[in-house]
Amino acid sequence: MRRDGAGYVVNGEKYYSTGGLYASWFTGLAKDEDGAVVSFTVPVDRDGVHRLDDFDAIGQRLTASGTTRLVDVRVAADEVFARDHAGLDNPWLGSFAQLYLAAVEAGIAAAALDDAARFVRERARPIKHSSARRSVKDPYVRQTVGEIAARAHAARAVVTLAAEAVQRVRGLTGAPARAAGAEAAVTVAQTGVIAIESALRAAELLFDVGGGSITDRGLGFDRHWRNARTVANHNPRQWKAAVAGAYHITGEEPPTTGLF
Repeated sequence: MRRDGAGYVVNGEKYYSTGGLYASWFTGLAKDEDGAVVSFTVPVDRDGVHRLDDFDAIGQRLTASGTTRLVDVRVAADEVFARDHAGLDNPWLGSFAQLYLAAVEAGIAAAALDDAARFVRERARPIKHSSARRSVKDPYVRQTVGEIAARAHAARAVVTLAAEAVQRVRGLTGAPARAAGAEAAVTVAQTGVIAIESALRAAELLFDVGGGSITDRGLGFDRHWRNARTVANHNPRQWKAAVAGAYHITGEEPPTTGLF
């Protein structure tokens, strides 16, 4: 971003602009001429804003998160905002967004449970070795659906716990706000780990409640794993776990940018 008269001009490109093809406004980050990172928001129909329908991930296809290319886009002074969180009482502004993504994973696990239970009731046939005449009576099918349910339950529980932690930051100022904000960010990070792993495992176990017919493309059951995997890759859980570990061992605060 460079100054131009009373405003600015922005050039650049953002791959994976979340929901970009549905949007009326685009918000992005840019470096100004002094090297500082600033935030700006412009309408998508402004000259020089190009939205590309090139989102080609294996999952989350309906988010329409294609590339946004900015070519000499004019930005007014009141459309630019400072991006310095260092002076905030609670600098962990990304916790809610990360909680939202964890909730998406929990929803995927819940959807896998719904599909597993419905398939067993309506379409599944017991394996030849089964002692049951109907899949709903097969003890191993019941065990599998029960495990999917447990994974979905765990994901939902940790999301609720994290939401309570984020809520506790509201209204606080000064040192209490910083302490609560750091704790909430770590809680959300831990939630992400469990929600991601729960969704991936639930999506895999879904296929264990039926035979070959459960893999029919028409059912689309593979979408659960693909969606969970794509969301998880936006927010690597190894980093979440490592940051949480550092916080519990040494009291080190989590990062204030990126995935927290």
